[in-house]
Amino acid sequence: MALIAPALLAADFARLGEALDTIESSGATMVHVDVMDGHFTPQITVGQPVVKSLRQRTRLSLDVHLLIERPERYAAQFVEAGADRLAVHPEATTQLHRVLELIRARGAKVGVALNPATTVGSVADVLGEVDFLTILCADAGADLGQPPMRRGSKQSTAADHGAGEAQGAIALQGALQGIAQSDGQARVDPVPARPIPASLSKIRAAVRARQEQRLAFAIMAEGGVTFESCQELVRAGADILVAGSAIFHTDNPKTRLRELIRLAAGAGSERRT
Repeated sequence: MALIAPALLAADFARLGEALDTIESSGATMVHVDVMDGHFTPQITVGQPVVKSLRQRTRLSLDVHLLIERPERYAAQFVEAGADRLAVHPEATTQLHRVLELIRARGAKVGVALNPATTVGSVADVLGEVDFLTILCADAGADLGQPPMRRGSKQSTAADHGAGEAQGAIALQGALQGIAQSDGQARVDPVPARPIPASLSKIRAAVRARQEQRLAFAIMAEGGVTFESCQELVRAGADILVAGSAIFHTDNPKTRLRELIRLAAGAGSERRT
């Protein structure tokens, strides 16, 4: 059965505890966290303290995606903070084998994530070392961004709290404690995204590689996951879908998530028949 991993950074930063409750009560078992450093990707998101806070707040499996340069510097720290699954990019390191071994030695599941322009064949030699392979179906960061403001709502800024240079991690930690300071970090405007057309072929290539090498890694699709693209991604071979704005940028995230879970499960059943 295909799974949905809600992307937490698309939720309201001032209500992350509530977002975690929504995910748990909807029947999902995993939450996805994108860590961006402002170098490998333009955005800066969260760090180890936030992952640690999330671990203390939820029993959901923490799926952490490191979109950072030289992940070997910090991978162990994210596992120690509570990541159950950790994915790194081969485009971001010259020591891919080393960082994969480091993650596994710390007890987390190991993943490799591929940017849209990176082929499955380029990581053929390490597929036997990973638990999952993430295919980015849209450019990194395209599915992030805070939910649109509801009419009549008032959002605070870092300046309002006397913290003009507040870091995103601080804002998120405060959110988990019920402190509304979600604008304490750089905002990312939500950008409607659909999977890059070649994504389906890339997922199918990953399925072939798995079969040919007789491996068992899961295939995760991230970026541009919508109600329209959900089923075609699963039918192509995706086992896990990371969805952000399709869930949290709606009036009823719980209902939307349950519906996505239903659609993904149904498409997964069709794939097996």
